[in-house]
Amino acid sequence: MLVSLSADGAVRVLAFLTSDSLASLGVADHVTVYMPQSYGFAGHILVVPAARVQRIEADAADVLAFILSGGVTQVDRKNG
Repeated sequence: MLVSLSADGAVRVLAFLTSDSLASLGVADHVTVYMPQSYGFAGHILVVPAARVQRIEADAADVLAFILSGGVTQVDRKNG
């Protein structure tokens, strides 16, 4: 997933969708995503409006390798 951190969408992060609705917490229009940090020993759970999340066509393992490498590896888009 690409998650927009700024209102204009100029600042985005790669993250993994962990819950597609927070209706049980009273915010059904929000989702949770996990944003791992490089080197794989830390990360953040972010609660963001669902409208700020964009699905990407890429293998999750490739995206994780990209994040953990600090952006050095390549991510191949899925053919769909």
